Amino acid sequence: MFTEETNVDLTQNLGIDNQSFIPETDYITVSGIQPPPSGDNSNAIIPDVDNNYPWQETPNPIDNILFSQQLFDNAPPSNNEANIEEPSIDPLTGEAIFEPLTSEAIFELLSSLFNSNNRRPEISAFLANDTILNGGTNTDGITSDPSVSGFVIDDGNIQDINLQASLDTARRNNFVDVTDALNPDGSFSLNIVDFEQLYGGALTEGQHTLYLRSIDDIGRTSQVFSVDFDLDRNLYGFVNMMERELGLINTKTNDLVSVPLENIQNYPGGRPQHVLISPDEQIVYVTTDASETDPANLVALGINGIDWSNNAADLTVLDNLILEPVGTTSEYNVPIQVDPSQPIGSWTQPANTQAHGTTWLPGSSYGYLTQWTDNKIRGFDRSTNEFLPGDSFEFGEATNQTHGVTFNPSGTVALGTGYYYDDDDIEIYSVDGNGNLNLRNSIELTSPEGNGAFTHYTVWVDDRYAFTASMQFGPTSLTPEGQNIVGPSLWLLDTFEGTAERVVGTANTADESGIFRSPSDLGIAGNKLYVAEEDSLDSSFGDDGYISVYDISNINQPQFMKRLKPGEELPADFAIAHGLNVTPDESSVFVASYASNYIVKIDTETDEVEKVFSSLDGLNMPHGGFTAGRYR
Repeated sequence: MFTEETNVDLTQNLGIDNQSFIPETDYITVSGIQPPPSGDNSNAIIPDVDNNYPWQETPNPIDNILFSQQLFDNAPPSNNEANIEEPSIDPLTGEAIFEPLTSEAIFELLSSLFNSNNRRPEISAFLANDTILNGGTNTDGITSDPSVSGFVIDDGNIQDINLQASLDTARRNNFVDVTDALNPDGSFSLNIVDFEQLYGGALTEGQHTLYLRSIDDIGRTSQVFSVDFDLDRNLYGFVNMMERELGLINTKTNDLVSVPLENIQNYPGGRPQHVLISPDEQIVYVTTDASETDPANLVALGINGIDWSNNAADLTVLDNLILEPVGTTSEYNVPIQVDPSQPIGSWTQPANTQAHGTTWLPGSSYGYLTQWTDNKIRGFDRSTNEFLPGDSFEFGEATNQTHGVTFNPSGTVALGTGYYYDDDDIEIYSVDGNGNLNLRNSIELTSPEGNGAFTHYTVWVDDRYAFTASMQFGPTSLTPEGQNIVGPSLWLLDTFEGTAERVVGTANTADESGIFRSPSDLGIAGNKLYVAEEDSLDSSFGDDGYISVYDISNINQPQFMKRLKPGEELPADFAIAHGLNVTPDESSVFVASYASNYIVKIDTETDEVEKVFSSLDGLNMPHGGFTAGRYR
C-alpha cells in the first residue's frame, strides 16, 4: 500500500500482534493516488488520516482544539460570536448586543466538543484464537481459526452504531454491515462463517486481512482497523472402522494419533463410518451405523488438544444427534445379475442405516450427510448442533442411495450422486439462506455409447462445471430395457446447461489412458484431477487399486498423466483406492484403502507417494476421511 510521511504515530504496538491501523494516506483508487473524493467513489480505498472522513464532511472534535483556544485568546470572527456570547437586542438601534458567556456556559460548550454528538467512535480488534495444532495458542498470526473479537467505543448509544467489515480489500463498496455481531456492551466477534460470507465462498488458505470500521448515528466514522491472519489448516481425520477409533493426521508433519472412541466419556457407541471436521478445526463429527444394539448417530466431538508426540488427543462429546433408532433397516431395490460383466456385490446392501457423504455448505454453519441406505439427506447447524428444521430432505426416488450433496464454491448449488446400480442421474439442488435444499433438476449421464451409472462423488471445477465418475461395468435387472451401460468413465457436468459429457472412457489395462477400475473418488489440485480406482464391482473383489492423474487444463479434454500402481509407486498389496482427500492448500492428496489398511500421501508437485501409513501405524479399515478446510 502507498504510504506517505504524516504526523501520525505509526509505531507498532508490540503487545498486540497482527492488528494495526492503516497508515494515513490520501485515497488510493484503481486510477492511482487521488485526493479524497467529494462524492461517491466505489473504487476508493478508505483513508486513515484522523481528520479525513471518507463519507461525511463532519469535523473531528480533536481538530477543534486550536479553534477552541482562539475563543479565549482572540476575539472571534463576527460569524462565530454567537458561539461564545449570549445575544440581546438594543432597544434603541435594534442591533444585536453580545455579552460574554458565564463560566458554566463555557464549560458546557467545551464539554459538548467531546460528547456523543461530536466525538467519532473508536474500534479495536484482535485474533481471538491464534491456534497451534496441539490445541494451544501463540501470537504468530498463523491459525486454523480466524475468529476475531473486538470492541467499539462510543460516547453515545452502542445500539445506534453501525459496524461494517470487509475482507482483503478496504474499498468502500466492499464493506458489509455486520452490526448483528455487535453486543450491547460494544463487544463483537466474527468467525469463519462471517469471513466466508464476506469472501463470497469457501475461504482459501494463506494470508488475509479483515478491515473494520464503525459509524455512529449521525455519520461520524471511526478509523479503519485491520487484523491480519494466515489461515493454515493441517488436520486430516478418518475412522478405523474395525477398532472403533478416530484417526487424526497432521498433514504437515505426518504425525498420527489414534483415539479409541468408546474411551471418550459420553460417547454413544456404534461403529464409526465417516468424519467431518469444522473449517476452523475446533470440532470433529463422526457418523455411526445403526445396528441391532446401536442407533445411527452424528456425534460432535470438541478438540481440546492434540499431543502428537504421545499419540493422544483430548476430545469431549459436545452433542449427539440420533439419525435413526436402534435396528433401523436399509431400503434397497435389490438387483439380479443378468450379465457376466456386472455381478452384484454384497457390500452394496448393508443391513442397517449408514450415514455417508459428509459435507459443508460454504459461507454457513450448515453441514450435511446422506443416509446412503435410504433416501434421506440430513442437514444440521454446527453453531447449535441441531438438525435443520424439517429434520430431513427427501425427494422420493431422486434421493435414493445418495452419497453426499457437494456444494459449488459459492455455496449456491449442490450435486447429489446415485451410489447404486443403474442410477445414472446426478441431482441438482438449490439452497436457500436457511440451508434448505430444493431439487431443481437432474443430469443424465448419457453418451452415444451408453449411460454411466453408480456414482460415488462429484468434485467442482468452479461454480458451473464439475466432474463425476461412473463405476458400473454392465447391465443388471434394474437396467431399463434397451439401455446400454458403459464401463467406468469420467464425466464433465455443466450445471448451467444441465448436460453431461463422457470425457474419459474405459481402459482395458492399467497402462491405457482411460479409467481402468471403478472410480470411487476424485479430487482437484491445481490443474490436475486425481481419481481413486477400486476393484470392488467386478467378479473378483479387492485384487488391486490404482490412483490416476489427469491434466485438466482443458476440462473438456482431460489428458492422462500417470497411474500409480501396486508394487510400483504403491505398496505391493495395495487394493481398493476408495477415499481421496485433497489438503486445502492443494499440496497433498490422501488416499485411503479400507481393504488393505493403507493411507498414502501424494505430493501434488511430483505426483509421487510421500508417505505411507499402514497397519504398522495401527490402521484397521481406515474409511470416511476428511481434510479440514475442505467442504467435501
